[in-house]
Amino acid sequence: INANVAVRPDHGVFQKSGWPDSIRTRPEILDEDFDAVSRLLGIEHPHTVSPKGNAVDQLAHSLGAVKVSPAPVTVRYQSGENPVGVFQPACTECGNCVTGCNVGAKGTLTTSAIPLAVSGGADFYTNTTVTRLEKLSDAHGYRWRVRVTPTEQQRGTLKRKEWFIEARVVILAAGTLGSTEILMRSQSDELTFSTQLGKRFSTNGDALAMSFGQLNPVGAIAALDQHQPDRRPGATITRLTRVSGTDKYGRPVVLTLEDGAVPAALARVFTEITTTAAMVGRLASEKLPGLIATDRSDPLAASHKQADHAQLLLVMGNDDSAGELEFVQAASGRVADGGIRVNWLQAAANPASQMAHELFKGQSFGGGFDHGQYVPNPLWQLLPEESASILGGSLPDPRAITVHPLGGCCMGDDVQSGVVNDFGQVFNPEGDLHPGLYVLDGAVVPEALEINPFLTISALAWRGAGQILKTHNFPARPAVTTVSDEVKAYAASLVNRNPYVSRSQAVALTISEQLFGQIPSKGKWFAAMLKDGERCFAPNGLLVLIDVTHPDADQWLDAPGETPLDNARIELHRNPLGVRQAALLNATGIPREKLGTDTL
Repeated sequence: INANVAVRPDHGVFQKSGWPDSIRTRPEILDEDFDAVSRLLGIEHPHTVSPKGNAVDQLAHSLGAVKVSPAPVTVRYQSGENPVGVFQPACTECGNCVTGCNVGAKGTLTTSAIPLAVSGGADFYTNTTVTRLEKLSDAHGYRWRVRVTPTEQQRGTLKRKEWFIEARVVILAAGTLGSTEILMRSQSDELTFSTQLGKRFSTNGDALAMSFGQLNPVGAIAALDQHQPDRRPGATITRLTRVSGTDKYGRPVVLTLEDGAVPAALARVFTEITTTAAMVGRLASEKLPGLIATDRSDPLAASHKQADHAQLLLVMGNDDSAGELEFVQAASGRVADGGIRVNWLQAAANPASQMAHELFKGQSFGGGFDHGQYVPNPLWQLLPEESASILGGSLPDPRAITVHPLGGCCMGDDVQSGVVNDFGQVFNPEGDLHPGLYVLDGAVVPEALEINPFLTISALAWRGAGQILKTHNFPARPAVTTVSDEVKAYAASLVNRNPYVSRSQAVALTISEQLFGQIPSKGKWFAAMLKDGERCFAPNGLLVLIDVTHPDADQWLDAPGETPLDNARIELHRNPLGVRQAALLNATGIPREKLGTDTL
């Protein structure tokens, strides 16, 4: 899951207290690394502003933002070879970046660093899960043993397959949760780490917000066909701005605000959520969103039109990095069966989410949302504060959602302040550093970046990799800057594979219902008219079959009030099954072939 936003934080972000002194006092030392990974990834900017971009611009200006900029993204807007020589088609602006680009315009490690590494002789092994590390005596030149199992192997399997790899240098890059978990699994009397392991976990202040019923179309729903889209919302994120304010304690808070596209596969889910959550949000208000008030449409019908007038917003900011990751042992007692979890009761009450909520509330039904209604993430707030007392009992605790987890193996100046140093090398509590052991991913970031972390993680990894080359005296090799002809040909073979098959005709919808009953004793006159009428007096002796159809399921789901299910057939059958069999099938219904074609 990656929206490809590659943006540099301001130097001020790296001057916060959590960063190592070498970076905090001279944040400009990262500039060279940022430049290098930016060239590798091939950063571009959207060429046009989509309706969803205009919608977030309008909100940002209403919130006092001075500038809204095109989001720098690793997306190809013109067909051709990228900076490492891999051919990529141009973006079709279908809006499905976050769930996977079938066009091939999305730039990731699989279109840059990985093919470049393969061209340089690197081997990649997949479908393998690391369970733990073991420190070796270095007698044979290898310092580390990495224990691995097949990924598809179920946890708890009695007879587990396991292999090991021995190496001089091990770099963990399994992500914030993965790398932290591997180090936690690996702790033993022989291998220890900083007591800071698992500490300072951050959600990067991530928050989701929505709007419902804006007057003008937002167009945030992605196209189903990525190669020939019938709508063009643009990349998942196309616009970026910063909004300043203060939290409830008067501390300054800076938010990053971005537009979002809803992947086609989630369009129906998004529409149902926004429609329902908006209805719940109006429990304490008589106001209607601009679209509903203007065209008098059903505010509870989750239609395509209402989806087209809804906005998805992405927010990032400071969350104080107060979370903690802990390893939970499995019932089996085996370390390999355990897992990591986040321990942070107040994660949802972070300053960024609270400030964003207050700012958006002030724009609800107003100009910022184009007279649409602000809809909080229902997992964060199910009911508005004004109507929370309507329901009895306690409400669900608010939940924070993050797509940018950070921390757990944070950088520090020493083993007391961090798990790794500023190059990602792991501290050893018994001495200086664990030789040849590194963490280079989001786990090392010690503070919320308040902006998309993709480029920062890449720059820190680039810097650490350069230090590894110097420290471990790897044999000199010619620099590889473009992919080999073999890799180039393979990458080209993956282009223009379109998995979408266009629907040539409407799909009919049929809703069937079976109702069971019996004739009361005073209805013997009716039973006398029927063959085998006595069965009609027994439990579930009669069955009513109702079929309701519509020729176009999508049309009916989009506007059920305007296109009713008015083609119905009702049949009365004698139940062909005995009392006991009928009782067993009462919940699932009797198969039609057992009913036959004769009706009563």
